[in-house]
Formats: sequence, C-alpha cells, structure tokens
Amino acid sequence: MLAQPSPPGPPTLAPHSTAVYVVRPQGGHRALPTSTDQHMYLIAVTGSPMTISTASLGNATHPG
Repeated sequence: MLAQPSPPGPPTLAPHSTAVYVVRPQGGHRALPTSTDQHMYLIAVTGSPMTISTASLGNATHPG
C-alpha cells in the first residue's frame, strides 16, 4: 500500500518561522553520489531579502 502524499506546505513562510518540506526529484528517486569526493546539496533561494541557503545531503557513504 502506498502512503498518501501530505498536503503541500505554504509557498512562502513568515520571517523566523519553520516548516517541513519533502523534496522529491522528478521520477521519484535519485541515488546519492557514491564517491567520497562528490556530494549532493539542497539550495534554497529567497527573493526579498535576497538570500541563498545550502544544506549538504551528503553521499551514499556519508549521508547528510
């Protein structure tokens, strides 16, 4: 039985608030890199004020 998707989170957040988002690649699965010198990152960009945030998703041998 497949889990039902959660309702989508808000498209914007108020300052200093938090939310949990599940980000899935097109096709539903993307393998993490297997090389120790390659990592996958999540990058979030805001328009105003303009900020860029990154979070390492790691690789297959060292997640996160």
